[in-house]
Amino acid sequence: MRRLGFLLALLGGCGGMVRPSTDVGDGSPAEDATRPDVQSGDGGGVTDSSLTSDANAWTDDGASEATIGDGAGEADAVLDASDGGVCDPGAASWSPASLPGLVLWLEASAVSPPSGSQISLWPDLSPAGNDAVQTVPAYQPTFEAAAVGGLPAMRFDGNLTFFTIADSASLQWGTGDYTLMVIGQFASSGVPDQFFYQKVTASAPWYGPSLFVNSDKPSLDTRATSQLAQYTLITSAHDGLGDAPHLFGGRRFGSSLEVRVDGASDGVTTVPSLDISAAGSYATMGQNGYSPQPGFQALDGTIAEVVAVGGPIASADLQTLECHLLLKYGVAHK
Repeated sequence: MRRLGFLLALLGGCGGMVRPSTDVGDGSPAEDATRPDVQSGDGGGVTDSSLTSDANAWTDDGASEATIGDGAGEADAVLDASDGGVCDPGAASWSPASLPGLVLWLEASAVSPPSGSQISLWPDLSPAGNDAVQTVPAYQPTFEAAAVGGLPAMRFDGNLTFFTIADSASLQWGTGDYTLMVIGQFASSGVPDQFFYQKVTASAPWYGPSLFVNSDKPSLDTRATSQLAQYTLITSAHDGLGDAPHLFGGRRFGSSLEVRVDGASDGVTTVPSLDISAAGSYATMGQNGYSPQPGFQALDGTIAEVVAVGGPIASADLQTLECHLLLKYGVAHK
């Protein structure tokens, strides 16, 4: 993620931090105040030298990291849940509606305007009613009729297009488990730290769930990152994820934080018990969105579908969900 000094330059040298509006942000100056770079490894607060790390995990909790296939009990059980890269074809006709704990389900194919239309409302298909909205025309993503596997997606311009989702109890996941899955694509030549989803607190260390790509920790690359706080995150082992559609996932289960790519675990780390409810903060998709600046943490790509479960998810349900999305969009299982 961009260093704090660069953010301050974008903001005209403003040295203070102002809590953003707790209302759903439309990007207007009167409503959205400044929120700093929520993932910058810039040495602020906890110094970079105090971070413990393996090849892909960064955290300030001092706990040992679990690596893929290292015999770390719970972690390995999840890494094996992808069934060796084989999906049951029957998963294609399955629906996320059957998932216990479903709190967000955004499907671009549920919207049917002409291709190229600006979108102000992306309705949530889950029982929670967590619609994604954007009331400012200049910030509205566009609808692309045949974007991923011949199916529709929302197009984000890598500059100032994004959605917000109002805060709700169903999106406040506390210290418990959650699973977030996104069918998306991003340009590898785009800006660093392109956000699929984030919902974070207004002050450091910016607690809350985030899923983003083109991570700049420890250096800029085309990996995916799942994050709970400024220095509590896990970045995918695989690079080269840009310029093609993938199934990206982030989830917490027990004391583990995991990033998943194309139906398989691509990194897992041990994390402390953190409250990631971010009560009072709305969620954003496609940009930093708390104080919109051109190109800042902006997705240059598409999102076709988003599914989130608040609470535990059974291994069988996780596998079925991932296989459903992979088969539906023609993305190869790892």
